Amino acid sequence: MTNPNKRKKNKPWGYGKGKRNKNKVSSNDEDRSDRKKHNTRRPENDSREEQKPHEGSFAHPAMQKMFDVQLNPPSLATSTKPADEGKKSDASEDNKEKEVTTQEEPTTSKEDQKVDDAAIDSGKPTGADNTNDANAKEADAEQNQNTKRNLKRKVALLLAFVGTEYGGFQMNINQRTLQAQIELALYQANMLSESNFGFPHKYSWSNSARTDKGVHACAQVCSVKLEIPHEMVESMDLVREAINTHLPSDIRCLDIVRAPRAFCARTSRDRVRYQYMVPSFLLYDRKEVRQLFEKHKCHKNGRDSNDPLSEEEVDVLRPILAKYRATPDQLSKLRDTLDMFKGTQSYHNFTRRLARDDPSRQRYIIAFNAQDPVVMEDGTEWIPTQVTGQAFLLNQIRKMISLAVDVTRGATEKETLTEALSDDREMRLSIAPAQGLFLDMSIFHGYNNSKKGDPLDWEDSTSDAPAIQRWKDFKQHVVMPHVVKEEANDGNFIKYLFLQEYIYGQGNYKLDGEQAKTASEANEPEK
Repeated sequence: MTNPNKRKKNKPWGYGKGKRNKNKVSSNDEDRSDRKKHNTRRPENDSREEQKPHEGSFAHPAMQKMFDVQLNPPSLATSTKPADEGKKSDASEDNKEKEVTTQEEPTTSKEDQKVDDAAIDSGKPTGADNTNDANAKEADAEQNQNTKRNLKRKVALLLAFVGTEYGGFQMNINQRTLQAQIELALYQANMLSESNFGFPHKYSWSNSARTDKGVHACAQVCSVKLEIPHEMVESMDLVREAINTHLPSDIRCLDIVRAPRAFCARTSRDRVRYQYMVPSFLLYDRKEVRQLFEKHKCHKNGRDSNDPLSEEEVDVLRPILAKYRATPDQLSKLRDTLDMFKGTQSYHNFTRRLARDDPSRQRYIIAFNAQDPVVMEDGTEWIPTQVTGQAFLLNQIRKMISLAVDVTRGATEKETLTEALSDDREMRLSIAPAQGLFLDMSIFHGYNNSKKGDPLDWEDSTSDAPAIQRWKDFKQHVVMPHVVKEEANDGNFIKYLFLQEYIYGQGNYKLDGEQAKTASEANEPEK
């Protein structure tokens, strides 16, 4: 009979076949523990294979050469001393060394020499050795103070940008992207270490939404683990200002919020809102707009989509179209049409190369509305439209706008929209210009309700919070005027209207089956 009071013999952790013994420490563990204890990094001559940075990052030599990016790498351990102070201290040390070398060697008495000889024979430190030890300890203490690493903190960045000069948001080889530019700024601000620069997974990078080439944003939220200097830990405004110092003028950091270690901007964001600016002249009646083009000899004449209108022709049409104002009936019809997109429906016709039975074709639209028109400084009238959903496919919003505008101006019927959203139809849809689209807001209702960290709430446009005011200012005084200015320079919406009337026409909405697949391959490339 077993004794219940007898203690069972504890078996070591990992006892058994195929399990690691906890008491066994590998050489890599010893090396890692030693480096952690002494606050040092892996030596440069480490035998392990060196990882290469992302090919779309400015940490990659090819990207630096292609875009002429000059790096001033921060030291492995950031010092809190100013650079000038460091130079002065170095100069003073050099002067001290010169003074020491010019001084005469002090004479030593015979008695002192005997004492030192005795100390050497006995193995005890001499007076000179004591001085050297003290100097060495002082130098080590100063070095430890200077090499004290910054505190790593997970944060959420509220970013705004104008995407005209960038090839999209996410890093991409041989392209200047927004993510690469932001990463470079974080590195130059000493908030990314040299070993992490070029490796987004090492600093847990994630973004709340994707923006394509030429698309702008007022509220892109990115989660990232930063090495924040000790003097800035208590004030995220100082961190924000430091980052903005190294960002170009078309990218701004509007706010920084501390977040839990497990926070991910992509998975925590439960909905997103985009805004598309529609110039009112796109609602021009088809008969009237054809008369306008033909009156100024801007009709077809054998043109194609690659050469729709010349600059001279655009200059003639621009002041006439700028005077156009949408009627109440047109606004009502546009709103009714946009309302048809609400709910969960199939959007295989609103993106590229997506099969009718692909599960990802299903998208849920929470709201799609058109606001009251606004007249901008150049005299043109624009209609802000906003669409809120969980996630969007590539080019989906721009194709939704294009079809809704065609329904409103009488180029096609509402039944066409219904058929485009059905699972059993394939058709070619035109794509509206990229310049009118921007990311308006990233929304984190579920995360905020969980109260796991500080709330990420910038939705209330009536709030006086500084971050919300910066968001409003960037939207109203940077992004929206930029959209209008870009149209004044390039005339993309005027060219789009010409293409819809004379090149594509009703043929877009009459395709089905194999014929639709062939036409989709010749679809207009993304602008």
